[in-house]
Amino acid sequence: RFIDASRELNDKSQTGLAGSEFLCEHVHFTFEGNYQLAKLIAEKLVDVLQLPGGQDAWANEETCANHLGFTALQKLRFAQELRSRLRSPPFDQQLGHKQRDAAIDAEIEQLKRELTPEAARNAKTLYEQLLNQRPNDWILRKQYCLLLESLGDIPSAIEQWQQVAAHLSHHPDAFFILGTLYNRQKDWQQAVEALQTAVALRPRYPRAFNSLGISLSHLGNFQESYDSFAQAIALQPTYAEAYLNWGDVLLNQKETAAAIQKYEAAIEANPDFLRAHLKLGKHFVDQQQFVAAEPHYAAVVRIKPD
Repeated sequence: RFIDASRELNDKSQTGLAGSEFLCEHVHFTFEGNYQLAKLIAEKLVDVLQLPGGQDAWANEETCANHLGFTALQKLRFAQELRSRLRSPPFDQQLGHKQRDAAIDAEIEQLKRELTPEAARNAKTLYEQLLNQRPNDWILRKQYCLLLESLGDIPSAIEQWQQVAAHLSHHPDAFFILGTLYNRQKDWQQAVEALQTAVALRPRYPRAFNSLGISLSHLGNFQESYDSFAQAIALQPTYAEAYLNWGDVLLNQKETAAAIQKYEAAIEANPDFLRAHLKLGKHFVDQQQFVAAEPHYAAVVRIKPD
């Protein structure tokens, strides 16, 4: 049995052609699009298997969102990621890009206004209730962890992510995220252990090597730290952030000339890397080399006019 999803969603659209109410761009569904597609499949299953149910029996979209922990924070993160993707080729060259970008900006600002302390408390309560019912739902626990991070409760976020890592002991991302949380908590030794597990599980993992370089530097293992940054860059030569972090470690070790080279390499990898321009601008101003500083601050103003 087949479902003509294109025709069905076109029929449900006010314009007769499925658009931004159901689709993020040309193929990926919005939450509402996923909900409508799920209902089409469910209705077909009820018909084929001759099960009780039907149009009036389905949970509505809000009930499904609550069941999945799809809170205002999740909606905001989704919208921000979508905006980032749509600002890259080929989407930024499409007809109507400016209008679509402005609409997503407006949606993000509205979602930020909805993220009140009361909304955060309600979301916390919701996640705790859901996890009591589904303690092994690692995706739900991951979303709860993101909420705790956004509230600045890093110890509780670590506690949640430890359970995710225990549940997904084969998955390098679980240990990578746990390592980054330990870094934020300045628990460097625990961070090193988690990140070393991540790169053992996935040897070609530039982000994990970059975070490992940060952790090792705080333990005073500078050569190992440099090696980790070098490994991250070898795997991803345009990894500007790894150059920047390597430069920061060198600068803290008073190896200024080597640090400046890393900052310049970061800009070569990404000419619009704001933080690297700021670092170099400040360095040259501190040295009273104002002519050298000027292009970097000009770049900052160009990249972020506000």
